[in-house]
Amino acid sequence: MSLYGTKKWSPSTYEANTGLIRNYINPKLGSTLMQDVTSIAAAVLISALQGRNAPLIRPIQQNGYMTPANIERINKLLRCAFGQAVRWDIIAKNPFENTTLPKIKRKPREIWDAATIRKALDECKDGRLYVAINLSFACSLRIGEIVGLAWDNIHISDADIASDNAYLCVEKELVRVREDSLAVLGEEEIIKKFPRTMYLEDASTVIVLKTPKTESSVRKVWMPKTVAYILREWKASQDKQKEFLCSEYLDYNLVVALPNGRPCEETVISNAFRRLKRDAQLPDVVFHSLRHSSTTYKLKLNHGDIKATQGDTGHSQ
Repeated sequence: MSLYGTKKWSPSTYEANTGLIRNYINPKLGSTLMQDVTSIAAAVLISALQGRNAPLIRPIQQNGYMTPANIERINKLLRCAFGQAVRWDIIAKNPFENTTLPKIKRKPREIWDAATIRKALDECKDGRLYVAINLSFACSLRIGEIVGLAWDNIHISDADIASDNAYLCVEKELVRVREDSLAVLGEEEIIKKFPRTMYLEDASTVIVLKTPKTESSVRKVWMPKTVAYILREWKASQDKQKEFLCSEYLDYNLVVALPNGRPCEETVISNAFRRLKRDAQLPDVVFHSLRHSSTTYKLKLNHGDIKATQGDTGHSQ
C-alpha cells in the first residue's frame, strides 16, 4: 500500500481497495506469509468468498453472498499485489494470475436514443439537471467533470458562436474524498478543497476539485450552438441569483452549483435525474448512460472514427 498504492491510486480507488483489504482479504490472509500463499490457497480463498456470509457481511454482499463482480474486484487487487511481490523478488510466481472466478452475467447497459433524450429535456424543470444532461450528451462529459466545470473553462463569446467554434476545456473533476486518504496520498492532485458547511464541520470527508484521473481526460471539446446558448442563459440566471443573494452567495465560479454557489455533488444530479425518470415515465438508465448515448451517436455521425470520438470522450482506450 505504502510503496505502490499511494503512488498509483486516486483517492476513491485507494479508499475502495483499503476497504477490500480490511474487510475481506486480511480476515483470510492477513496473518499468512506471501510465500505460503500457493495457487491452491488462492483457489480456496476464491471458493470461500463464494460461500454464504464469507468472510464478513459487508455492504458489497447481496443476500449474504458476495457477487461475482465483487469477487473479481478482490482477485484483481490480489493479483496486483502479488504481481508486485514477484517484481520485488519476494515470491517467484503470482498465485492469483490464473484463478478460476465465478461467471459474471454482464448485461449490456441500456442507453437512451435521441428521441428519449429530447423528451427528457422537454420534461425537465430543474435548471441544473437540464444543463447537466446537455453537457453529458452533447459534450460527452462524465458527471464529476460536469460538476467540476468552471466558467473559465467555457468559451461561448459572440465570436466563438459566430464562427461555430464554441468549446469547453475539461481540466478538473469534483469529488468527495476522505480526509485520512488525503493525509496518506498527499494533495498533489488536489486543486481546491472546499470548506465544510456548519453542520458538517466534524465530517470525515471533504469536497475537492482535483485533476482528472488520466491524462487523456484533459481535453478540449467543441459544443453545438444550441448548447452554447443554453449555457449563456444559465449564466444569466446564475448572475441574477448571485445579485439577489449578494454576500450570501459563495462564488466559486462553478457552472453547475447549488443555489448559494456551493459545489453541487454528483448525488444531487443523480437524485434529480431519478425524479425526472419517475415523473416523465422514462426508461430506467443511470446518468452515466447519457455519455454512452453521446459516444454512440458521435460514432454514427463520423462513420466510426474512433480516434475522433475518443478525443471528445477522454477515454484512454
